[in-house]
Amino acid sequence: MEEIKMLMENLHLSKAASNLLMTGINKPQEMEQEQLEKLSNILVAKGTSVVKLDRSAAQLCSEVCHAETLRNEDKLFRSFLLTNLQAKYKKHVASDYVDEESWLHLVGFLCAIFDLLRVNNMPLMALLNPVISALLTLAEPKYAKNEKAIQCLVRQLQFIGEDLDRLNKKKIDQLFEKLDICFLSCESTQLSRLFMLEIIELRCGGWKLSQSAFDYYYKN
Repeated sequence: MEEIKMLMENLHLSKAASNLLMTGINKPQEMEQEQLEKLSNILVAKGTSVVKLDRSAAQLCSEVCHAETLRNEDKLFRSFLLTNLQAKYKKHVASDYVDEESWLHLVGFLCAIFDLLRVNNMPLMALLNPVISALLTLAEPKYAKNEKAIQCLVRQLQFIGEDLDRLNKKKIDQLFEKLDICFLSCESTQLSRLFMLEIIELRCGGWKLSQSAFDYYYKN
């Protein structure tokens, strides 16, 4: 419960939103359909607003979904959550990702949901292809000089790269082929290349950094 309170504080939820969330976690059977939809909207809005909030919001979504499962409730919150994510995803695709900052926020939250919301200790398979497709967009040549995009891509792969590699190695091979091209691009910045080099080494090492590599990236 202390962890949940800390997560709520991270998101700066209003008193009304906090009460709604606690009811969704502790007494999901008392939640009306409209309340669950409202809670989903609140958490998605928070999770896609600022990069540093994506995992806090995703963890709270996971808590609500877990509560529904434990009490054998209909998976309404999960349904609203996925519908919400799908609508935002399609909007960005239709606009050709014109709002780059908003797109990066959505990618971060989408990947956090994939990582933290587990069913039978497995990620939601319905999100596998959208997550990979989202990450593939960030490896396009046009993002080579965009340090925020490359950092977002690398950060997500640090969390879920191993799962994605296991679940769809062919697509992740394609992703890393794109990363190789970005790495060699004359438009890539030194910092972007450092990010990419780390994730390439991480995958080559079976998704584990050697001590020497860790010291190079994080201690020097």
